[in-house]
Amino acid sequence: SFSVGGYARFVPSNLSDKAKKWFLVSLSMPKVHFEFVEFASVTDFLIGINAYFSAPGIRPFIPIDRYRGFLMHIAPLTSSDEPIVLVFLTNATLPVGVIEFDATTKQYTKVESISRPDKLYFVVVEPKFSTIAEEAIKSFEELKKRQSPEATS
Repeated sequence: SFSVGGYARFVPSNLSDKAKKWFLVSLSMPKVHFEFVEFASVTDFLIGINAYFSAPGIRPFIPIDRYRGFLMHIAPLTSSDEPIVLVFLTNATLPVGVIEFDATTKQYTKVESISRPDKLYFVVVEPKFSTIAEEAIKSFEELKKRQSPEATS
């Protein structure tokens, strides 16, 4: 029987048993709650991500999504029944590829490789489609609309 919380009526009949199980799991998953940290500039965005996610002596590269006019770093905060995702974003752009960032001079450049231990590195990718980014942008835009002066008057 393929019933999870009464969702069986939504399962397409042409799916295999395995696909039906996955379909039901996706229907029964809780809604993701997004928390946002918005930055005014690319430089502030890069500094902010570094402040949250790098450790002293470790110079990892940090992934950034370039999607629908936004730069985003998406990080899960919990894996509980009510997932919370932290989204750093700015309405700006960077070239796709490896970005080298010098926090001291606040300068960034696109490079071919990660080579210097005194620099910070970000890998900018541009997915064709991302459900988590779509949901994050939708949630962010709804939040901004509710906070606008027109919405409060």
